[in-house]
Amino acid sequence: METMYSLEWFQNRALDSLKKTEDNTWDYSDSLLLYMPKGAVGYESIQKEGVPYFDMVTKPERAYLQSVAEQMAR
Repeated sequence: METMYSLEWFQNRALDSLKKTEDNTWDYSDSLLLYMPKGAVGYESIQKEGVPYFDMVTKPERAYLQSVAEQMAR
């Protein structure tokens, strides 16, 4: 039986759900993505350099967290 929502559908939904709310601020909190089939596998597939989600969300998040990590640990 074919699934109604494929992994590709969820990946496209994740990319399409990115919304700029302010300068340097993006909202990617589409709660429907919590139900993504094989969520960990799909999430890992968008965490690669050159993929828009990684470039727009993950990479800046990592850079920010690295810049404040020492202060947060204190």
